[in-house]
Amino acid sequence: MTSLTDEGLRRLESAYPALLLSARRRVVDHVHCDAAAMTVRQIRRIASVLE
Repeated sequence: MTSLTDEGLRRLESAYPALLLSARRRVVDHVHCDAAAMTVRQIRRIASVLE
């Protein structure tokens, strides 16, 4: 089993905004809105099967 220390959680929380911005710049900003909508539908379909 793995656990996260209080210090580790603080570091993770402080890094989150930069991580989110990086993911947006590298991936999300390059996906056309129609493709994104289709991807969301497909992920929802997969999730419903896994429930």
